[in-house]
Order: sequence, then C-alpha cells, then structure tokens
Amino acid sequence: MKKIKPRVYLLIETKKREFDARIYFALKASLKNYSVVFAAKPKIFDNRKRMKKGIIIFKSIGKRNYKYILEYKKLGFIVGSLDEEGMNFFSGEEYLDRIHSPTMELLDIFFCWGKKDYNVIVNKFPEYKDKIFIIGNSRIDILKKPINQIYLKTAEKIKKKYGEFILVNTMFTKANNGLIAMRGSNYINELIKDGLSHESVKVKLAKFYLEFQRKNLESLKNFILNYSNNFPEKKIIIRPHPGEYSKMWFDFTKNLKNVETIIDDDSTNSWIIASNKCITSNCTTSLEGYLLDKITANYIVYKDEKVEFSIPKITSKNIRKDSELIDFLDNKVEYNLDKNLINNTIKDSIHNFGNDDCNFENFYECISRNKNITKKLTEFDNSKDKFSGKFYSLFFNLYYYIRFYYRNIFTKQDKMMGVLLKKKFDKIKKGEVENTLNLYKNYLNISEKIKVKEIYPQVYEVTKEK
Repeated sequence: MKKIKPRVYLLIETKKREFDARIYFALKASLKNYSVVFAAKPKIFDNRKRMKKGIIIFKSIGKRNYKYILEYKKLGFIVGSLDEEGMNFFSGEEYLDRIHSPTMELLDIFFCWGKKDYNVIVNKFPEYKDKIFIIGNSRIDILKKPINQIYLKTAEKIKKKYGEFILVNTMFTKANNGLIAMRGSNYINELIKDGLSHESVKVKLAKFYLEFQRKNLESLKNFILNYSNNFPEKKIIIRPHPGEYSKMWFDFTKNLKNVETIIDDDSTNSWIIASNKCITSNCTTSLEGYLLDKITANYIVYKDEKVEFSIPKITSKNIRKDSELIDFLDNKVEYNLDKNLINNTIKDSIHNFGNDDCNFENFYECISRNKNITKKLTEFDNSKDKFSGKFYSLFFNLYYYIRFYYRNIFTKQDKMMGVLLKKKFDKIKKGEVENTLNLYKNYLNISEKIKVKEIYPQVYEVTKEK
C-alpha cells in the first residue's frame, strides 16, 4: 500500500533568522514521512494554484495576511499560523492588536510559543480553543546541543577573517526602520495606516516604544564613538537588524577605523559564537547568546519598563551606564546568571525550551490528534505539483526575470520593497539546503536518505527517499 506523504508549507521572510530552523523542521518532518516545502512567502504564493494541497503555516495573522489566507482557503489548503513574534510582547492587550479577528476565524489551526501567548489568545477567543495548540518554535531547537554545533565552523571562519571583535546586534526596527524611512513616514503613522486607532493599546505603547528606541539608539551611537576613540585597538562590528535602514549604520561607521558595519547571509548565531563580547538592546539575540553560552550586554540607558521585553532582561547582563558597559567589555567584573530561574521562567513563554522538548514533535502530536486535519491531508495526497520540473523551471525563471525588471522600472512601491526584501532574503541555493541537512543528520546520527528537490524556482521540497 502506498505511504501517504502529507505536505507542509513553511514561509520564510528573514533568511538568516529562519533558514536553519526551517531546514531542521523539514528534516524531522521528513522522518515522519512528511513532504515539507519552504521558500520565501512570495515564491510560494506565486505557485499556489500549481502546488499540491497541504497545510500552510503563516508567520502572523494580522490584517495584511487576510487576503492571502482567504485565497489559500478558497484553493482548498489547510491554513495554520505560528506567530513569529509571539515569544515577546509587552502586554496581553498589545499582543491581541497583532491578531486580526476575521483572519483568526479563517484559520484551521493556530500554534503558540508557550502558555503565555496561549492564555492571552484563548481568553480572547474561547470559541476557537479547540484549534489553538502550544508547540514552541524550531528556532529554539537549533540552539540546543548537539545541533548548535552547526555554527562552529562558520564562527571559526569569521574569527579567522576578523580576529577579535565586539559584536553589536542592533534592534531599532521602529526608530530606524528601512521601509518606513524610504516612505518618509514613521512607525505610528504606519500602524494607523494598517487600521489601528489612535486609542488602541498598540498605538499608545508604540509611542513609548518609538521614543525608547530613538533615545537608546542615540546612546549606543555615542558610546560606540567614544569607545572607538578611547580604545582604538578594540574592533567593533555592527550587524544591523534586517528590518533596519542599514545605510544609516554604514554612514555612521564609514569614518571610524576600528568600527565596521557588516551585512551578510551568515547566521547571527555564528557571529555570536565568534565574538569576544556581544552588545544589544532589548533584543532576542540575548536569548540566543544565553543558549550558546555567551552572556550579552543588554544596553538600555533610557529606561521604560512598559516597553522592555522580559526575556532579554532575564537572559543577559542589564547595563544602564556607559561605565558599566566598559567594565563588561574589559572583563573587569564576572557576570553569572541564575540558570534555574531562567529555565523555570522562560518555559511559560517558550514551550520547547527544555533539551528534551522538540517543536516538530509537538506539531506532529497536535496534527495527529486532529482528525479533521489528518483526514484532509490524506485526501490531499492524491493531488500533485503541476508544471513542476526542469523544463517548466526554465519558463518560470524567464517569466519572473521579466516581471522583476518590469516592476523595478514602473512600480515605485516594488522598488522600495525590493531593497528591503533583498536585505532580509537573498536567494536560497539547493546546495546550501543539502549541506545544512547533511550537517544536521551527522549531529543527530540520522542514516536515512533525505532528498531535496527544487519543485519550482526557489521553492524546495524535503522528503525521505523510498
């Protein structure tokens, strides 16, 4: 009897943040006889009418995604979501402003990071409780041993190229937002354009958050200027968040001999391992550093606890003064974190935080328990990918090439989006997918043969070979 291969679609928006986690999920899923397809969100949408039906997992369910989710529902897909930002939020009311009620109604299944976001959502939408599940996120799984060894080789290359350095991972996506800057707008206006009222909790908090980022951005820039002048032998590397206006950072560092701004496709995790010390501000890279045994300086001079995330504060050394940051960078004080407190506290926000808990295994259990979804996935197995293969790829590549240049020349909005998207998402190559899969297989002692196939241009399928 033919074995069923249910199809799961994973969307990627920021390659350096999500690529490794999607590959890991695909590997674990393929061992359970799933077919996993992943690509940039627009690439999957372009092929929606040609692809085999399956379950597609969105990264958020805000108002902007309503038309896309409705389209997939009309085509017969099962639609789910795992909010990529669900790990961190200021308050339950503020988080709920991210959730568009009509979009939530369309969903077949919603996945939560942990009890914290689950309780907020279920209290607001008790009628949807049966389709809301806690599973964590595979971005956490890849930070655990032995999987996190995948970053060591790249870290060694970084060390060899740059020597010893202090790493600054910036997170000023509201005060220094790339797309907003190109539009000549600001964060508050963009929220209102998205349909939020001036009186909404998110807009009210956004005003404080914008001011918080603006002031701490200026404090960080001033510190870097002073530190680079006073310690010219120390090298500082700034890696802007993909959503930031990177030109500001390049302009800021171009005349500083010992400070450099770098944007590349390497994982932030490799850079954290390669660095001597890490500095950030209210950013989840503090959590990544903690899981990679690297304590980060959470540099917040301008204090406003209303808009300070709890996870960065608990997993890093919180620094409010420049003198404290200098001591931190010069190893003048030994910093230890209470790991028991961290582990017990974070479990509510990240369900798969423990070493023995896996995001995919939780996903698999939830899907297996849902009879309606398993029945649909079984029925979908009769459908196939249409117009897939090398011959059709040549045609689609030509079509996308022509479309890109047409939009680039005649459409102003696409020009601005194109600049931002290129920063957040460069091309995925089949070789890098295969290499990453093979590394994971080696670290996990997996002997099964796993196949990678490019079913459409820049759209990859991972399955276990028969």
